[in-house]
Amino acid sequence: MRVFIASPGDVYLERDEACRVIHNWNAAHSMSRSVLIEPVRVETHSHGVQGGHPQDLINSQLLERCDLLVAILWSRLGTPTNSDLSGTVQEIREFAESKGHEGVLIFFCDRALPNSIDLAQVQAVRDFKDSIKSNGLYTPYTEVTEFGSLFRHQLDLAMNRILAGSEFTATVERATQGTEVVFLPEANTILAAASMSSRPSVMFCSMLSGNELCAGDTGLNITGDARISDRGRKTLREHSSLEFAEPDRSA
Repeated sequence: MRVFIASPGDVYLERDEACRVIHNWNAAHSMSRSVLIEPVRVETHSHGVQGGHPQDLINSQLLERCDLLVAILWSRLGTPTNSDLSGTVQEIREFAESKGHEGVLIFFCDRALPNSIDLAQVQAVRDFKDSIKSNGLYTPYTEVTEFGSLFRHQLDLAMNRILAGSEFTATVERATQGTEVVFLPEANTILAAASMSSRPSVMFCSMLSGNELCAGDTGLNITGDARISDRGRKTLREHSSLEFAEPDRSA
């Protein structure tokens, strides 16, 4: 699952806090629920290309592959685009139109404004806030820590809705034939974590204190739980028994 974090630059602390909340959710739930959430940010996930308005290029790269959008606004609405009051507003609108309004989480910060402030931007945020009052709900907050707590609650509710009744399967394409393989939930989690890393590897370590399982850059801690440890070994046996086709790198 991917969560797009939409916001102007004045709430960079909240953006970092949103990533921390998502990482903590993964640590608590990724193994048991067979889901890994990836936070998606413009500064880390977009790449420089030409051929259109910057905001249109960002949206085509990132929004289409995301499952949730969290928008955070305080003292700035952002720079106008060809179609909307700002890039953040365009991200909210296009995501809601393509993925549904239930996938949009909007937060407004109510803490004191900074000394050097663009009053026109402050008014733009207030006008946008007023414009959405009749179309849905938003969440106010004051401090960054409060935002983290409120976002975690909203994230839990959203994930419960998305994952209700869902079953995940992995399809392995062999070189000569297509074969559908249904993994244990834990195996899907390990594959997802490893595939999103710059080091796509899986490592299982047995130590005096217990066992540790790492998938790429993500530590899936199973120390001290023999039952979970046995499942971890079984998932690795599933992975090692498969023959994966080499990807076509000419595409």
